[in-house]
Amino acid sequence: MWDAQRFLSANLGEWSRFDPTARNVKIADLVGQYNAIVDAHETDPSLRIEFG
Repeated sequence: MWDAQRFLSANLGEWSRFDPTARNVKIADLVGQYNAIVDAHETDPSLRIEFG
């Protein structure tokens, strides 16, 4: 069983088509989606991730 970090790393590589310049864009997209979920469903803003 993969841990979450290894799973996300492998998938981010695939999603960015193994292009290092596209990787940061995909990470920013993922973090943005996560933060939108936190904003919509959590009362503690400290759960947000700051990236960039």
